[in-house]
Amino acid sequence: MSSPNLERAQLLLEQNRGSDAEEYARLAIQDDPNAALAYLYLSSALMQQNKDRDALAPAQEALSLDPDNPYTHAHIARVHYHLENWKKAEAAANQALRMYPEDSDMFGLLAYLAARKADWEKSLELAETGLSFDSDHVLCTNARANALTKLKRSDDAQDSLDYALKRDPENPYTHYQKGHVLLEGGKYDEAAKHFCEALRLAPNFEDAKEGLVEALKAKHFVYSLFLKYIFFMSRLKPGVQMGIIFGGYFAQRILSESLASAGQYGVASAVRIVYGVFAFFTWTASSLFNLLLFVHPMGRYALSERQRKVAAGVGACVAMILASLALHFSTNIEGLLYGALAFATCSLPVAAAEYATNPGKLKLLGLVIVAQCLCALGAFALYLSGDPATADGPATIAIITGVAFTWLSAFFRN
Repeated sequence: MSSPNLERAQLLLEQNRGSDAEEYARLAIQDDPNAALAYLYLSSALMQQNKDRDALAPAQEALSLDPDNPYTHAHIARVHYHLENWKKAEAAANQALRMYPEDSDMFGLLAYLAARKADWEKSLELAETGLSFDSDHVLCTNARANALTKLKRSDDAQDSLDYALKRDPENPYTHYQKGHVLLEGGKYDEAAKHFCEALRLAPNFEDAKEGLVEALKAKHFVYSLFLKYIFFMSRLKPGVQMGIIFGGYFAQRILSESLASAGQYGVASAVRIVYGVFAFFTWTASSLFNLLLFVHPMGRYALSERQRKVAAGVGACVAMILASLALHFSTNIEGLLYGALAFATCSLPVAAAEYATNPGKLKLLGLVIVAQCLCALGAFALYLSGDPATADGPATIAIITGVAFTWLSAFFRN
């Protein structure tokens, strides 16, 4: 028989009152320490408060008490998905489907996991399977639209979302997905309207905030080109993406060295500079254009605290690059060119801090940034003091750290 505390926790969860639901779920556990449902409600209440890491332990306790309940496995899958434990989320979702093959929630979750691997055909198949059991399922509808967009079937994606919005015009997730499709299609003003509507309906919807920020930045022509490049790369499988990145690096090396061997030193240098500027921009464009939103009447509210800090950090790096170059040309101190390169590499881990989600890895990244920037600043001061031989050491450390980071950046993102 269900306890009053358990029933109260369920009601509060349905009202999205996670903090209150947590209190009653804990009371229900005191009533019956072997009540698997009480642990599930506690985990759900913690997730409603964005305490995903805390939600894992009670979810696992529920699983140990009731291992034959497909809902328990489904909940574990959702917790792992929010924690970005992709393989564990996939395993739990598949286990839930083996026990209950008509769970549209799990098909939608697996569709998004397939999307992470850029397996768009598989993502579409999973989403449509989920919709075959529940034609109005929001998660599957949005996953289907996402896959269709990446498969260059944007019209089908928009038709699907328009139908969903007619059925449920107050759904923030569908508005968000509609905005994303429009953003990828280059309709930035319309995209911004749907992101704003999603935020009106769900003010703490972080993905919608990020979408709005991208839509506002995309109105700048240069950033719109960068965004098109990002969308192009996102359609490709991870292996192909890496092939393009490394292929571009080695292609410019071969081309510039061939030109230098032929005596075309100016052209060879131009190739290296163009590639360097492009590589720098792909890393820092988002943060640099976030700086412009500091003075935008809508943008400054859409930016998160971390986006503001990262943008300010990248802006400081760029300011030091320009200061180093200006002083080089005014004083003829050759080493300041090397110092400018050191500050340029400092901006790479700073910009990446916007996307690091693991708290432990974020702290480690912070230590890397502090150490690297101290090296660059120390080198800058030593160059100005007339001690280039000593300054080259810390400048080299900063540059090597930045280059090494580009190879290890995936570790910090996951």
